[in-house]
Amino acid sequence: MIFLDFLFYKVYWWNTKIIKQKESPFFYTIVGVSAFYIINYTTIVIGIYLLFNKSILHYPKWVQIGSMILTVCFCYYYYMYKRDRKEIITYFKYLDSKKIRMLNISFIIYIVVTIVSHFWFVILAREK
Repeated sequence: MIFLDFLFYKVYWWNTKIIKQKESPFFYTIVGVSAFYIINYTTIVIGIYLLFNKSILHYPKWVQIGSMILTVCFCYYYYMYKRDRKEIITYFKYLDSKKIRMLNISFIIYIVVTIVSHFWFVILAREK
C-alpha cells in the first residue's frame, strides 16, 4: 500500500505546491487519485474485451459511469475514514531522499505505463 499512499502524496503535493490549490486540496487530491484508478480500470476492461475479441461498443456506459462514481466514493471513504491523510503527508515529507528518489522513479514509470497502455488499448479497440 506504500505506493498507493505515495500516489496520494504526489497528487496532494502537485495540488498544493504546483497548482497552489488553497481552498480544498484534499478534494482535488481525491479526484486525481480516483482518475488514475479509473484509467487503470478502463484499461483493464478494454484489454479484456480485446482478449475475447468483443467490440468495446458492447460495454455498457452505465457500468463505466457507475464504476467511476464508486471509485471516487471509495477513495473519499478510504482517505477520510480508514487512512489518515495527514499521516501519509507527514510520512513522505520526512522520508529519506534515497527512498523518495526510488518512489519518484516508480511513480513516473507508473504514470507513463498507465497513460501509454490506456491510449494503446483505446487505439486497438477502435480498430476492431
